[in-house]
Amino acid sequence: SMKRQFENGGFGGPAFKKQHTEMPPSRALFVAGFGSAYVTEDMLREIFSAYGPVQTVFMKPDKGIAFVNMGDVGSATAAKNHAETYGIMCGPQRLVVKFGKDSSGGGGGGGG
Repeated sequence: SMKRQFENGGFGGPAFKKQHTEMPPSRALFVAGFGSAYVTEDMLREIFSAYGPVQTVFMKPDKGIAFVNMGDVGSATAAKNHAETYGIMCGPQRLVVKFGKDSSGGGGGGGG
């Protein structure tokens, strides 16, 4: 349940930082924390375009997650930093923003 998640170490504790291996900076952003039916790709596009050009937005509404590909790493980094420092709101919900795998470009390779 949601409640249990918050009780286990919660957010902001030192454990939280070490739990997840951070992806290296990339143009790809992994966005979570909304999980609401009313959040649309257009809303996310509008929110993230404040930080730079948005190339693609791909949502998985059933999981409450989205992948936002920015035009460049600088824009993606700016969005992620803003989310961590001040929070990026989408309606009443605060978005969780992390770097994702940059699928487009870069030296290829088998991938997982």
